Amino acid sequence: MFKNITIKNFRGITDLTVGDFRRVNLLVGKNDSGKTSVLEALFLASAPTNPELPLRINRFRGLGIIDEQFWHLLFNKFGDQHKIEIAGELQRPQEKRSVKIEKLVGNKIPIASKPQNGKSPDGSFKMESPDTLLKIEESYSHMPSRTVGIVLQAMFQKGGNEPEKVVTIAQQVEDSINLDIREKRENPFQAVFINSRTLFADAAGRLNNLQIQKETHLLVRVLQQIEPALTNLSLGHQGVIYCDIGLNRLIPIQCLGDGIVRLLAILLAIWDMKGGVALIDEIENGLHYSSQKILWSAVFKFAQEFDVQIFATTHSMDCVRAFAVSYPDVFQESEDAIRVYRIEREEEKFRAVDYDYPTLKGSLEDGWEVR
Repeated sequence: MFKNITIKNFRGITDLTVGDFRRVNLLVGKNDSGKTSVLEALFLASAPTNPELPLRINRFRGLGIIDEQFWHLLFNKFGDQHKIEIAGELQRPQEKRSVKIEKLVGNKIPIASKPQNGKSPDGSFKMESPDTLLKIEESYSHMPSRTVGIVLQAMFQKGGNEPEKVVTIAQQVEDSINLDIREKRENPFQAVFINSRTLFADAAGRLNNLQIQKETHLLVRVLQQIEPALTNLSLGHQGVIYCDIGLNRLIPIQCLGDGIVRLLAILLAIWDMKGGVALIDEIENGLHYSSQKILWSAVFKFAQEFDVQIFATTHSMDCVRAFAVSYPDVFQESEDAIRVYRIEREEEKFRAVDYDYPTLKGSLEDGWEVR
């Protein structure tokens, strides 16, 4: 579990530290305050030796074409002089980790030529990406790109041990992306990033695993609070998820609306991340305000039962209220298991204001604006 994170020169964030994380953490704030960027930074910090993750977070925003602009989008003000720095501290395992990301310009750092059969001569990994996800095109100015990739320098330190350094590279090579991973390091936990584009991507596979372990009833109990007629879920041809609502045939779960689909996908992802981290952008999307208490009660229960740390964002005051009201249904107040962080931005200065449960409850009762 993460204890804190410091972010410098990443996306719109110049310098921000958010700390004292708990089991479930909710980020609020105005548009363009950096909430989603904090989730993305946590995602990068979850596996800082994986050079594919910076590519993924751009795809999560719908940026699937790699040209000279693609790499710049990761950096604050697209600056050539800035290095991205993300540093975090973990509670389990007790570890300090950081990653510095800089642009790979021209042939500044030589790596192997285009790999054959998926491997470069030195054994680095080659990722052939589908054209629908990653496509190399000419620059917007129709000039060759100066920036051809990124270099990630990750550092790990446990206790008083010497820091461990791992360098990896993502580089444009002809018409594909080369991921140069020269040292593999086992990561102690998984992380998943959920937004409107990734929400349902792996839902079928997760439901299949849930069925194999005979735990489908865990989801059915929650979904019945929104659709009482629902009695079962099953996986059909080509990954279609069907539900039984008492008709003479099963129907696709999408027929019950976006809200129930979103709730299903979120809970499946948390279940699948046992002992890991789930990052959920705009968690309330598609859910009526009356269903948000159901959402948070279920998220709290799944997070507790499956030992998952949650980070979510919202713009909705109804969502914040449901977050606070649901807390006593699952946790003891003495557990101190939740935090709300309001990300504030004034020009280029950022800060996070945190609310524990008693402070959040009092603020809402007094009608204070916590967003």
